[in-house]
Amino acid sequence: MKDFVIIGSCPYGEDCAQVGQLNYSEVTKVEIAEFKRMVIEKFPQLNRADCKVKLTVKANGHDFGTYHELAAIFDDDDEDASDLAYDVESHGIEEWDEMAKDVLRPLYQSHGRASKRENDFIADYV
Repeated sequence: MKDFVIIGSCPYGEDCAQVGQLNYSEVTKVEIAEFKRMVIEKFPQLNRADCKVKLTVKANGHDFGTYHELAAIFDDDDEDASDLAYDVESHGIEEWDEMAKDVLRPLYQSHGRASKRENDFIADYV
């Protein structure tokens, strides 16, 4: 039977776009795309045509709107697929890599994201 695990919307040590925030949809799409790229780099078998775990973006309802997260879809009757999906979930990524920072920096600057962590991020990398 098809099942899924939520991987997240960004590395676990980073702040991400929040539902209700100005330009949430635009920012979260880029964050999730970069996060997905990083997950595939860490688990390259996810990119093989014969891989039975597929990464997708899952939309979830919330009081303030719809939020999005990266999910791993797999057949829970397939032990190898289940093991890989749960391995991806449990061995997360803590921080954005340099490529993601290069992509996200101008986006964060242009949308005025104002948390202290983001301002520190921008100040450190601009």
